[in-house]
Amino acid sequence: MKTSLLKTVRHPAQEKRGKQKNRKIFSFLVCVVIAAFLWTVNALSQKYTDVIPFGVQYRHLPSDRKLMPSPDAINLTLTASGYNLLAYKLGIKQPLINIDANVFRHKDNQYIYNLQSQLHQDKIRDQLGEQTELVAITPDTLYLRPDVPKQ
Repeated sequence: MKTSLLKTVRHPAQEKRGKQKNRKIFSFLVCVVIAAFLWTVNALSQKYTDVIPFGVQYRHLPSDRKLMPSPDAINLTLTASGYNLLAYKLGIKQPLINIDANVFRHKDNQYIYNLQSQLHQDKIRDQLGEQTELVAITPDTLYLRPDVPKQ
């Protein structure tokens, strides 16, 4: 009975070993957190390609006619650093493209804006900034159609 009681009582030397073990675990966890942070910073500094939906804001719509824009959003395939793409995904950078309705071409009772034209792509690139490369745009054409009242 005396031996079992002595086994349960801790010796001062065992307490030091327990504190050293806790300190080693804490040091290891700090190193893991630092390594994960540095890995994330390195990964976000790389270039990535991703499709980001951008809202379309039409400027200078004719006030004499009621025109319905179609669609309200376009998908841009962008190549940029992980930081820039993450900013679009988190909503830090507002994914919005301004389109001037004065440059739409009139054809068959509707207005057409071809996004594949180099001039129009340059206008979109200017809005994106120098750090972001425009790869592709879908859909390739925007339409403004007359709003027909429903009967």
